[in-house]
Amino acid sequence: MPMVESPFEEVSPGFRPARAWRMSNDEEPAEHPPWPINWRLIGKISLLVISLLLLLLAIRYLTRPPTFYRVKTFVGSDIALFPARQGFLLREKENVFVLHDWKRGDECWRVFIDVPSFTPITYSLAPDGNYFAALTVILTQIHLLLWQNGKLISDTALAPMYRAHLKVMDDGRAFVWSSTPLTDALLLQKGKVIARGRLLDEHYSAISPDGSSMLAFTHNTGFEYGLITVKNRELALTKQNAVQDPCTLRQFEGYILDINLFNNGVLLANTGTVFDSAGQRGNTTGWQHESIAPGGVFAYEHRNTHARVFSPVTGDSWTFTVPEQQNVGDATMNGRYALVYYHRSPPKQLRMLFNALPVLAPLYKQEMLALYERPGRLRAELSLDIKTWWAKRSEPWEWWWYPSPDGHAIAFNIADRSTSKCLLFRW
Repeated sequence: MPMVESPFEEVSPGFRPARAWRMSNDEEPAEHPPWPINWRLIGKISLLVISLLLLLLAIRYLTRPPTFYRVKTFVGSDIALFPARQGFLLREKENVFVLHDWKRGDECWRVFIDVPSFTPITYSLAPDGNYFAALTVILTQIHLLLWQNGKLISDTALAPMYRAHLKVMDDGRAFVWSSTPLTDALLLQKGKVIARGRLLDEHYSAISPDGSSMLAFTHNTGFEYGLITVKNRELALTKQNAVQDPCTLRQFEGYILDINLFNNGVLLANTGTVFDSAGQRGNTTGWQHESIAPGGVFAYEHRNTHARVFSPVTGDSWTFTVPEQQNVGDATMNGRYALVYYHRSPPKQLRMLFNALPVLAPLYKQEMLALYERPGRLRAELSLDIKTWWAKRSEPWEWWWYPSPDGHAIAFNIADRSTSKCLLFRW
């Protein structure tokens, strides 16, 4: 057999070039042994990761605030929702008013006004919840009806009035005034007229919870504000001043919503400017006034991502940080809690992702109610699900809420133009 010259270079014995297998048809490529798998190390790492995740979940669970839970649901016929110290007032039917307690929604008292359907009714609830008053027409004459804890204690016939207004206070006194020019306002004590006189005869007008001051909107000078005095059975408006700052007087069927008049003759404008018997006392350095707590002592204000509970009556206040700049809220009657409404947005680290993929936004962005306790501790939260709560084909017209005086309950009202639904939550 002839010798064939090898194409390989001479090398030391025992060494084979790495490319030799590529040039030989009768040999298979050499296989390197696989790396050994350290299952014990993988198990330790997996256990460590799972332990860290469980620890984070436990910390989140232990540090998260409690969630409000639903206690009861009420169905009514009007958008009326009035908070008081005793409970919250709902208008169940056209002429039926019921006060429910804050704990379980049980009925405290019920008032039935025996008038024909579609008879106008003007009504008022005292801040404490003991007294309820109504103005209505009975047999072509205006009557002032006064109840104490659901029991009718007086029925007083009054002279004809056009667009009459009503304000009842914790001591049972009630103001009745009209937007008709040259018509005396009346102050009654349990059905008896104890004083009368001229006040501001404007359609958009309100009296403070303690009856110490009055605010009205006039077409000539804008908002007018003055102190109410009673002397020798005569009502009078003293120290009357024009208020250049904006205020809020919102007309509803049966009552006017006012957020600016406080006790002891104090007025807090929407811009934060404070007025009292001496005139303008100064402003609150950029704080925006949002709402007044029942009782006329505390207010909720906000400025960017800061909010505060402030009393223009006593000067007491406390400040806290809120998640978003666009927020509104309410203070409780005792000033200890604040209930804040805001839109929860993704954390800063994830906002670029949500901005790039708007379809993901509904997964995180939610309407929230957050309860803060002085000096700024987050105590409870409620995620709002209006469509599920409303459960109707028609869209709700409006919704709003009030916290209980102790901060442990929320009365949440949803309404369209004919019906309403109120939900009671607690934590």
